[in-house]
Amino acid sequence: MSVIIKGKNPRKPHTVRYWVDGRQRERSFATAREAQDFKIKTDHDTRAQIFVDDKLGREDFGAAVDAWIGRHAVGDSTKDGYRVTARASRRSRAAPSRRWPLTGTGSLTCWQRTWGI
Repeated sequence: MSVIIKGKNPRKPHTVRYWVDGRQRERSFATAREAQDFKIKTDHDTRAQIFVDDKLGREDFGAAVDAWIGRHAVGDSTKDGYRVTARASRRSRAAPSRRWPLTGTGSLTCWQRTWGI
């Protein structure tokens, strides 16, 4: 069961609070119509036991890079170079935001394209 409340964000004042796996989550919307639609979908999917929490599908960029480098068939020194470069770009605040987003699977693809891999 989810509820719609008045949120604190003036740009997205309609907030839907819902519970997944015993944890309360919330998502805000600009219009009441969007909030109502999301509430109906969430309630339906929860009752039908087909609800998929979008936060569970996210993968950390660093973990994805490390997994990809581990699977890649190159020498150990090349893998070390890839790891050093990936670690340096993750630490830098300005460079990654201009080159690629750090969430989702598209970021790994962009990383591969950047290095011609």
